[in-house]
Amino acid sequence: MEDALNEIDDINKVASVIRDGAATVTAEFFYGTDPDKKYDEVVRQVNAMRDRLPSGIFTIEIRRFRTNNVAVLQTALVSPTASYARMQDLAEELRKRLETAPEVRDAQKWAYPEKEVRITVDQARLTALGLPVERVVAAAGEANAVIPGGAVESGARRFNIKTSGNFESLDEIRDTPIFAAGGATVRLGDVAEVEWSYEDEDVFGRYNGERAVFVTARMRDEQNIFEVRDGLFRAIDAFRAQVPGDIHLVTAFDQSENVRHRLGSLQRDFLIAIALVLVTLLPLGLRASLIVAVSIRCRWRSAWRCLMRPASGSIRSASSGWSSPSACSWMIRSPSWKTSPAFAARVTDRSMRRSRRRARSRLR
Repeated sequence: MEDALNEIDDINKVASVIRDGAATVTAEFFYGTDPDKKYDEVVRQVNAMRDRLPSGIFTIEIRRFRTNNVAVLQTALVSPTASYARMQDLAEELRKRLETAPEVRDAQKWAYPEKEVRITVDQARLTALGLPVERVVAAAGEANAVIPGGAVESGARRFNIKTSGNFESLDEIRDTPIFAAGGATVRLGDVAEVEWSYEDEDVFGRYNGERAVFVTARMRDEQNIFEVRDGLFRAIDAFRAQVPGDIHLVTAFDQSENVRHRLGSLQRDFLIAIALVLVTLLPLGLRASLIVAVSIRCRWRSAWRCLMRPASGSIRSASSGWSSPSACSWMIRSPSWKTSPAFAARVTDRSMRRSRRRARSRLR
């Protein structure tokens, strides 16, 4: 796999991490390459390698790391008594609601064990019938398999047929035959107990010490985080009426609050900078001080736009705002006297006269 990825152009580094039952191969590209194009090339290389990989591999996942793969909002369904099945159903409904909010890329639910069908074999019953445990496992797997059944042609139309082994209920699993002899059929329910259960709780969530299931939402690129947040809260408020009394729906994390705090700090720093510039440049004249103060104000408005419409994560790089036409529009539309040589000469001459007066006063 490493050799296949190294064939791609603009590869910076390929690293592998091997653990029990899993292997991770990470490919890094040089700065400035097109991430969408390189992702497609990685997918093609991995797909070309699938036929040459060992047959025991369960699955191959290709994950793309993005700087904006962060949640802008995290909600929690909290309950110490409600079952995971109820909380999972509510989390799924909330996830669908959040995905329909404007400018939301996707929503995911976390920190709960998946439901599964658990088959508990009666070993004494199997021994009495002379059946091995492997027979039960094979029967359940074969009955749940989806096998192509060929095709049926009707005139110019062709219909593909497949045998669907998906179980619709627990009774269908119990009725699965595992052995037949002498006109008698032994079914899975005769030698095992079939019931709904949960997988091993390897991952669990807690909110303020109580059991919780989390639902997170991520926004699209180049969107206003405050507008996205308002749309998400409208969806949450509409969903809140469906939440039963023993489950609490709370907001665990709101990225817009961090952005608002950063914007407030930025505004305070710019106001302090404008005040310092005015105090420092007032001796050169009111006109020169105002020009510098207004130019700082223009820069501050550009930075505000950059933070209000983040491109990656919650805050976009402010350097992109400095070169935008809107950021420099004041300088382009400013009257000619503000940048004329005559105006610059007047400012310089005035400052020189003030310097001479200060020097004379010191001599006196």
